[in-house]
Amino acid sequence: MLKKRARGSAPSPATSPESAPRPYRVLKRTVDIILVATTVAVVVYLAGFLVKVSRGYSLTQDTPALSVRLQLVNASGDRGAAGRYLQKLQKMSDFDLEIAVVDTVWLERRQVPRTLVVARSSDQASARVLAQRLGLDDGEVEFRELEHNARNVTATLILGRDVALAKPPNPRAKEQH
Repeated sequence: MLKKRARGSAPSPATSPESAPRPYRVLKRTVDIILVATTVAVVVYLAGFLVKVSRGYSLTQDTPALSVRLQLVNASGDRGAAGRYLQKLQKMSDFDLEIAVVDTVWLERRQVPRTLVVARSSDQASARVLAQRLGLDDGEVEFRELEHNARNVTATLILGRDVALAKPPNPRAKEQH
């Protein structure tokens, strides 16, 4: 049997929440709803994450058929040749052949007569495709492995004097005549 309390007296600890003042009940019910909603959200997120992990969730990207990590050596005697070829190589890179120039070298004292490609890995396919795109013959592709290949170079393009002689036409030259 429940005891009646006297008017104006504070509720005893044994009283139920229903008998507590109304603001307390509203606050308790709001906190309970927030806790339940947060728990449900966390459980749903973790379940989705576990499903992705168990199914082998991964990002699919198309990769090029061949990839060249290129060392560009300017042995042509023309300082601007490397810059022109860098632009040409960037335009040449596509889905079939990815070209990443990882090193450029200027040989001031030693000039090479003809442009050639040196394959730096035993798989010479990418070096041969690069040579074809540059308009070079198969005879202008050699294989020489690098001793200390820290940059993982797969091919070296050596620009020869033939590049310096075959400069692209200057569009302003026509305007002057």
